[in-house]
Amino acid sequence: AQIDTVVVQAGVKLTITAGAASGTQGQIVQVPVTVDNFNAMVGMSFSMHVTNNVVGTVLGGTTTGLLPGALTLSMVGNNLTVFWVGNGTPLTLPNGSVIFNLNVQLGTAPVGSTSPVTIDGTPTVLSFQQDSLGVAIPTMANLVSGMVTIDSVASNDINISGLISTW
Repeated sequence: AQIDTVVVQAGVKLTITAGAASGTQGQIVQVPVTVDNFNAMVGMSFSMHVTNNVVGTVLGGTTTGLLPGALTLSMVGNNLTVFWVGNGTPLTLPNGSVIFNLNVQLGTAPVGSTSPVTIDGTPTVLSFQQDSLGVAIPTMANLVSGMVTIDSVASNDINISGLISTW
């Protein structure tokens, strides 16, 4: 009897990546959220956070228009919850596509302070649904954390102009 061995390589995984953004204390910055291997997707849900609220606070999200169907970006406490259900047609996007931006207000932490921007299943359940011959099936995803950085002090410059007189 002949015995053959076949090694099946794992397929490429969907990857959701939180990017990086930096700015002055108090500034609102946008952290791009990108996808790779976004192939035949029909839905997904996850949550995003800035782990150190002294460095930054999540304000919400801004869509880029790349996800047809129903995309809901909602605040629950200090977390952005992401819920997307496609329009019925499986969606494939090029690697590096920005699906939305996370809006973060930088805090009062010292210049040089950073905080991770994380993606997880709290409070929204982690779910990624891919089309398989017309049926939505769960698929795994790599979740890549991003970073926000305070890189400069907010300017307190005040310009006074015109005629200034004393009483």
